[in-house]
Amino acid sequence: MMGTFIEETARTNEYLRIHVRANSNDQVEQAVKYKVKDAVVEFLSPIIAECTTKQKAQTLLTQNESAIKSVADKVLKQNGFNYQARVSVKQEIFPTRVYNGVELKSGIYDALIIELGSGQGDNWWCVLFP
Repeated sequence: MMGTFIEETARTNEYLRIHVRANSNDQVEQAVKYKVKDAVVEFLSPIIAECTTKQKAQTLLTQNESAIKSVADKVLKQNGFNYQARVSVKQEIFPTRVYNGVELKSGIYDALIIELGSGQGDNWWCVLFP
């Protein structure tokens, strides 16, 4: 039993994830969540592509928190929203998910968290690294 826990903890430590939370479940706010996600992913793709380790990716995310916030805030403003985003790199619990045939078990993962406004709406998440 202990071996399984250690194995799963080691596996969750391999990944860096991204989590974008909408302000609410209003259809317009859910739509802007995806626009923010697209803009942030476009911004981060060349940065993360150069990373060979999770630690390097995490360091670059932390160093770029304010730039990521600016990207998200710009999308919100362009779409007529008067609230802003909050951006942080921290540990968070994720449910079990399957990405391209790879199952990531529920657990605590290091993640880039982007909360739009109150962050009370449905969310979007995926793997950022590797």
